[in-house]
Amino acid sequence: MTRCACKVLCIFLAMTAALLMLYTVVRAAENDSQDIVGNVPIFLAAVTDPPATISETDLGDVTADAVRVALGADIVILNGGDFVNNLDSGAATYAAIRSLFIEDRELATARVTYRQLGRLLEQAVSHTVLDPGTDNMDKKKSSFGGFPQISGLEIKYDVSARAGKKIVYVKYGGQELDLQDDASTISLGATAYMFGGGYDMPMVDPYTHSGITMAQALADYIAAQGDNIAPANDSGIFGNNARINSIGTADNTIISFLPKGFLAGIIAVLIVLGGIVAIRGRKLKLKDDDPFS
Repeated sequence: MTRCACKVLCIFLAMTAALLMLYTVVRAAENDSQDIVGNVPIFLAAVTDPPATISETDLGDVTADAVRVALGADIVILNGGDFVNNLDSGAATYAAIRSLFIEDRELATARVTYRQLGRLLEQAVSHTVLDPGTDNMDKKKSSFGGFPQISGLEIKYDVSARAGKKIVYVKYGGQELDLQDDASTISLGATAYMFGGGYDMPMVDPYTHSGITMAQALADYIAAQGDNIAPANDSGIFGNNARINSIGTADNTIISFLPKGFLAGIIAVLIVLGGIVAIRGRKLKLKDDDPFS
């Protein structure tokens, strides 16, 4: 065999070995992605009505909690646009968890002032607007990829207020924060994409890369929590104590919470009572006018 032929054979064998190694790695990764991470006891919605781009969601709550645990941050803000699927109850594989997100974005942390936090949250809810025909949220126009999914804090905002003036309050540990405070800081967890200005959010600099992705954080959380998955401190949708509360719409007025037909019944009673009072008044007047009474 000539030297040239030997050289060609060596190159062929080396390429074959490299391809076999690559195939082995790919198959191992595929097998790992099909491994069961843990059990999810309940259906976790993120894209059903209302979706994470206009509302707090179960999956958004749980993922934000998972990220807060993974990063050790005080609070977490994720973005509704990152969620593209719901998570079914039952055994969850890593592949299923990865499919929940538009991209498996890296997570990061930053120290932000209360003022910075207020600006971030203002932008996150800035697209919410009313439908003039119903005075409820216009779901189509309000949909925004930056809408927040949060952990560790509670916010209230006014849908009817103008952009930049929607946040009513932000609470941490049950205490309302001064959103004009430029001195006090808090540890915020989010995606590096958001800190870099993704979804037109205000940029945060500097921030620290974690090397952990959204899917990794959620998978670890599911594995650790098992059947106990629920928003931390029972402060989410599961506990009927939402983290994100809105005002300024027709569907969150006192009247909207009354039982069906209750208001009509009250009006009918008032009409009857008014009639009774009018009749009694007329009888008393006739009695006063009767000279023989």
